[in-house]
Amino acid sequence: MTTRYSRTYTKIMANWPRPINVESAMAANWTRRQSILSLLAIEAATADSIRMNLRPTVSRRTVASDVTWLARTFPAQVRKQRGSDARTVIWSLDGLPPVLLPHGAAALTHDELAAIIAARGLLRAPDVKHPGWERPSSPYAGDLSAALHGLLERLGLGEQARHIAPAAIGASRFGIAPEPPGALATLQRAIVTGQAARFAYRNRAGTQHACHVWPIRLVLIKGEWFCFAWSGRVKQYALARVVSRSPVVTIDARLPPGAPSRPPHDVVDAALASGFHATGSDDPGQRVRLVLAISPAAWPSIADRTWGSGQHIHDAPEDLPHGWRRLSFLTTGLTEARHWVLSFGTTVRAEAPAALTEWLYEQTQAMVSVLSHMRATQPAAISGTLPMTTT
Repeated sequence: MTTRYSRTYTKIMANWPRPINVESAMAANWTRRQSILSLLAIEAATADSIRMNLRPTVSRRTVASDVTWLARTFPAQVRKQRGSDARTVIWSLDGLPPVLLPHGAAALTHDELAAIIAARGLLRAPDVKHPGWERPSSPYAGDLSAALHGLLERLGLGEQARHIAPAAIGASRFGIAPEPPGALATLQRAIVTGQAARFAYRNRAGTQHACHVWPIRLVLIKGEWFCFAWSGRVKQYALARVVSRSPVVTIDARLPPGAPSRPPHDVVDAALASGFHATGSDDPGQRVRLVLAISPAAWPSIADRTWGSGQHIHDAPEDLPHGWRRLSFLTTGLTEARHWVLSFGTTVRAEAPAALTEWLYEQTQAMVSVLSHMRATQPAAISGTLPMTTT
């Protein structure tokens, strides 16, 4: 009896469906769908042509199910259109391939959620009507800010985010020049694919010209986006001064004439290391050493910061008044640094280079002349309410 039941049980189990390894199946789905995205990034394709290029091979039904899932998950990027045959469907991908997560995130800690919200606020385009603060109804404009906002909404965390920002976490964008929509995303795409870009640009002098550049790196400096790009040499472009429209930036497969064989990241690194506020306004190869005498009143605004490479602080120089310090550093951003020094008034004295001291002298003399004229021509009531002193 026992033997008969044992044989029957063995026969049943031999024909029983084997248990599915769920983790292995999920990994296979992830790998296959990521491969489909990579194929569509190269060119538009039908489900049959996608199936022919996949390894290991799968059924046409599986491929059709995968591309349908991708189109539903990424509707702004994965699109379908009818081919010449009414029964043929062609799938295409707009932009860089989305990145599928190999392991689904089951939860976020409060700090992780707060970090995403803070980044969204820092990267949003400034509100021209309310630039100083983030309002409950703030539109999260800006390529990266909008992407983070969309991520929070897609994860179902929009309501939680509204309870945190801006009541607990906010970001001021006061005085920040916004970049045109689409410029950042297109330049980032050109950098990842190693292609060139074209756009119209207005320089500091107000002159507008067409640019054909090889983008190397996007850098956020003092709240504004800059693109380091090669065009004859490595140059720095403020995205806020890109003036072309529809499209703002276009990708060009042809690099500028004379482009090096690989992106010169070392030049960008050197410019960031020696630029003032990371903005190198002058020739990256021509660094100058600034020497400044700092009063006790100005020192709290300068202490515990690095202003340039080769920075040195002399705490008690004998030739300066008691409590004064001497600060020196190397920089390629003399144009930006001189305005910073001027903003301190008499609490900071410029000692070198001569180009800095001469520029400061010219500026102060011009300011005295203008303010003296304004004071002499203003009505007594106005000049009494706005007292001005000159030295």
